[in-house]
Amino acid sequence: MGRSHFESAEDYVAWVENPRRVVYVEWRKVRHEKSRGLTSHSWLEVSLLDGRRLRLEIYADQGYTELHYDPANKSDSRFFDPQSTLYDDRSAENQDLARPLTAETLTREAKELARRRPYSLSEFNCHHFVLELWNSMVVDRLKSQHYPDRAKIGLLWGFEEVVGPWLQGVAASVGRPMDPRSAANGRVKRPKDFCGKRSGVEVARSTRLALSCAEIQRQTVYVLETTGPLLPTQMPSAARQSSASFFDLTSAEQRLTAWSAAFLPGVEDATSPLMERLNRIDVTAAVAELSPNRTRTAPNLSMVSSMSIAPVASLSSLQSQPPADDSLDMCFVVLCGRELRLAIHALLREPGGVWSWLVMLSGDAKKGQEGNYCFALRELPERGCIRAVDLAIQEQESFQQALRRSSWTTLLPNAGLDRAGFGDLQVMMPTPKKMDLTSGNCQDGNIDDTVVVVVVVVVVVNDRNIADDSVVDAYVTPRVVMWMGMKSRVGYGACCGEVMGMAVAVMMIIPNS
Repeated sequence: MGRSHFESAEDYVAWVENPRRVVYVEWRKVRHEKSRGLTSHSWLEVSLLDGRRLRLEIYADQGYTELHYDPANKSDSRFFDPQSTLYDDRSAENQDLARPLTAETLTREAKELARRRPYSLSEFNCHHFVLELWNSMVVDRLKSQHYPDRAKIGLLWGFEEVVGPWLQGVAASVGRPMDPRSAANGRVKRPKDFCGKRSGVEVARSTRLALSCAEIQRQTVYVLETTGPLLPTQMPSAARQSSASFFDLTSAEQRLTAWSAAFLPGVEDATSPLMERLNRIDVTAAVAELSPNRTRTAPNLSMVSSMSIAPVASLSSLQSQPPADDSLDMCFVVLCGRELRLAIHALLREPGGVWSWLVMLSGDAKKGQEGNYCFALRELPERGCIRAVDLAIQEQESFQQALRRSSWTTLLPNAGLDRAGFGDLQVMMPTPKKMDLTSGNCQDGNIDDTVVVVVVVVVVVNDRNIADDSVVDAYVTPRVVMWMGMKSRVGYGACCGEVMGMAVAVMMIIPNS
C-alpha cells in the first residue's frame, strides 16, 4: 500500500500519524465447547496504531458485535479468549493491507456487511462474515477462499428446510399406518431438497450478478404476485444504456437495483440476495443432483465460475436441448407476496430423447433462505412447441394460491415427481464399512479424510424412552459417514423441537476440515 491512495503528501502523512490507523489484523477462531470442539467461531482482531484493539464478529442471536480493548483502561473481559488460535496463519501487517484503513472505516464497512447479509447458519455465518471482510482488506496474495468448518457448511446447506420436512416424514411414519397406495413403490414420492451454493465460494458474487443481468436482458425473468397475470420484466432503459460490463460488480449491482426498483418496489432490501439466484448456476447443480448417473460427491461448479454459459451436459447425463440462441430453455418467476421466493422452470432433454420439466422453488428471501431449494422433475410426453414460460403460465394459479396462503407443502407433489425421495440416494452409496464411534476409528483404517455426519433423533412415545447411547449403526464411505442413533436426552443437540408430540433433536458432528 503506497501513496497512490492519497491525493497529496499531506494526506498521506496525516494517515500515517492517525492513532486510529489499522496496523495489524488477525483471523482468529475458537472451538465451541457445546459441540465438544467439533465446530468453531471466527472473528477478526484488529490492532490500531495507538495500541487499542477491535474484535469484529457476528452471532446468530446478537448479530453484529464489536468489542474494544484499551490497554490504558479496563477492557471488556470477553475480548481475549485464551483458547483461541490464529486460523491457518491468517494475519496481515500494514504492508499486507490493500488500502488505507482506520477503525472508523473498518467498523462502518463491517456493520454494512452484516446489515446487507442476514445471519444464516448455512449461507452467512460467522466464518462467511470474516471471510468477506478479510478479503476486502488484504492484498490479493492473502485473499482466501477457505474458512473454518467449510466441510460442515456444505452439509448444512438447506438445513432449515431439508431437516424439517424429513422429520415430519419420520413422525408421520411412526404416528400412523403407511398409506396403502404407497406400498407398491416402497416409499412415498415427495419433492427432493437441494441448496444452491453460497456465492463467493464456488461461484463469485460478481459472476452470479452478471449472469442475472444477462437473464433479465434475455427477458426470461418474470414477476408473479398473489393476483394478476404473469408479468414479464426487462432491464430499465437507463441501465440498458450503461456502457459498463456486466461483469463489473458495481455496474451489475446498479443495474439490478434499478430493475428491482422498477418491478419489485418496496422490497429492494430482500431482493438483494435473491438477485444472485436469477441465473442458471443453481439449475446446473440441481440437474447434476437429479442425474441418475451422478456420483456421490457434490457437483463441481468450478466450470461455471468463469462462464459464458456452461452446458448442463458438462455436469450431468441430463442434457439441455439448446434453442436457437444456444441457451437453456428456462424462465425465472419471482413470487412476490407476504413471502419472496423464486420459481425456476426449465426444459431438459435426457440422452434417450425424453423431455423433462424441472421445477425449482426457493425458500423465502425475506428470511435469508433464497439459496434453499425444493425441486421436482416431471417427464413430458413430448415437447412440441412448449416453452418454459408456457409451463409457468400453466402453473400460475397453483403458485398464486400457495403464495396467498404461504403454504407450499402440496405444490410440488402435484407436479408429478419421477425421481425424488431419499431412497434413491441410499442405493448409490458405496459399500459401507463398520465404524467404532467411541474410538473414532474405522475397522479398515483411520478416517482422517472422512466427513462425519451424526444425526441423533430423540423420540419419546407413550413416555417410553429409548435407552441412552444405544447405537443403531455406523457406516463409513469415502467421503461421508452416516450414523443414525437413538438417544433419550438432548444435552448437546444442535437443533431440537417437537414434531407431532415427539421430542426430536438433530445434531451434526464433523471433524475439523
